[in-house]
Amino acid sequence: MTGIRERLLFDRRYSWMLHVAFWLFVYLDLILDIDYMQAYWDEFLISTAIDITVIYFNLYYLIPKFLLRKKYLLYLLLTFGCVIILVGVAELFDCPFCDEVSSRNKIIYFVEAFVFNAFIVGFAIGLKLFKTLVNNRMKLEELNTLKTQSELNNLKKQINPHFLFNTMNSMYVMAQKGDERLPDTILDLSDLMRFQLHQGSKSTIGIGEEFKFIKNYIKFEQLRRSDLTVNINESIQDPSTPIPPLILLCFVENAMKHSKSMDNSPNTVEITIKTTDTIQFDITNKIGDFQTHLDDPDKGIGQANVKKRLDLIYGSDYTLAIDEDNGLYSVSLTLPSYLSL
Repeated sequence: MTGIRERLLFDRRYSWMLHVAFWLFVYLDLILDIDYMQAYWDEFLISTAIDITVIYFNLYYLIPKFLLRKKYLLYLLLTFGCVIILVGVAELFDCPFCDEVSSRNKIIYFVEAFVFNAFIVGFAIGLKLFKTLVNNRMKLEELNTLKTQSELNNLKKQINPHFLFNTMNSMYVMAQKGDERLPDTILDLSDLMRFQLHQGSKSTIGIGEEFKFIKNYIKFEQLRRSDLTVNINESIQDPSTPIPPLILLCFVENAMKHSKSMDNSPNTVEITIKTTDTIQFDITNKIGDFQTHLDDPDKGIGQANVKKRLDLIYGSDYTLAIDEDNGLYSVSLTLPSYLSL
């Protein structure tokens, strides 16, 4: 139904139908009056031609030239003049109402004719402005959609290098130590990158897929870190609940990266994920070496990108709380379980 309305309003191939409907609305009662049409056919044609000329002059010249350029007073004066012309033409060519008001005072006739023609002009102007308003709103929505999609694509492009940079650093450390787990780690990295390549480009994926990727990433981290323990409390009722891909990765990355201490003391990361009518994700980690945490040149980049993505996708329909207290860093994210992009 929406597509039909849009075609009728904005497709020039169908716009003539709106114009025909408008003039039928204005003159249908006279057209159906056979006696009148036989008596006043010539006058009707002349009067209608003048009506059409004056009204389209207003719609396609006065409105763009004056009204849309905010020259309101000049536009009102010119429109008033158009209505006066219509009234004068109606009287000159013995318009449809002349017989009905011939016995009345000329002033009364003039007022009635003015009101009638002002209604026709006003109705036409209202339709034109409504069409212009809807058209502008559709264009604005289209531009906003394109802008949003462009920004999301740019943010996604920033995620991949950021993730790969952190991962390559980890593998570099393993290679330096001659860690025999490096081949398996490379395979795990291949799986992670495959997910980013095929799933990360989608608008949404199921929360089940997203969290499976998160668990694979955690497994990857634990391969290279003997000091890391990750406790996961998972309660996903519907794995197909939609979520933007890779939206949780940044928080997990930060927890892994900033929980590490220089003395390799044990560190525990707590993760809770559950879905009901919302998606609730919580992660808490002990803050590791404080100086490293402050000097990290990438600190905040990933989270800033995620925050921007959340704003673009969910608007005000999500909550994100980040807290740093008593040596613990915690993130709590609540997302609606519905999402359509």
